[in-house]
Amino acid sequence: MSRNQEVWKSTWFVVLLVFALGAKSGKAALEYPDVVTTLLPCYDYLVGKADEVTSSCCQSANDLNGMVHSKPDLRTMCEYLKTIAARLQIIVPRAQAIPRTCHIQLPAPIDPNTNCNRYLKIYIVK
Repeated sequence: MSRNQEVWKSTWFVVLLVFALGAKSGKAALEYPDVVTTLLPCYDYLVGKADEVTSSCCQSANDLNGMVHSKPDLRTMCEYLKTIAARLQIIVPRAQAIPRTCHIQLPAPIDPNTNCNRYLKIYIVK
């Protein structure tokens, strides 16, 4: 990866972080900034800057489950994770490894190619 691409990804991450930290808390609806901040501990692993999933990443990924309470939440989460994966250019096999490594189930895949409509048909909200 070129230096310019690395700078661009880091800049985009900072923009997402600033946006997320500026959000007001206490809202009942699932918000994009909340999902971004929840995934922050996984960032280095997802983009290849760290070799292993950390315990804080596992906890944060598991916390995503607590954010989904209905099918509309699941649709929103799926679209948010899809967007995050695309914008941050995550390494998909690393995202797929998080549930196995952490022994958890994610509410939706962290994958820019997820078909959220298809995924919603097979996922049962607990």
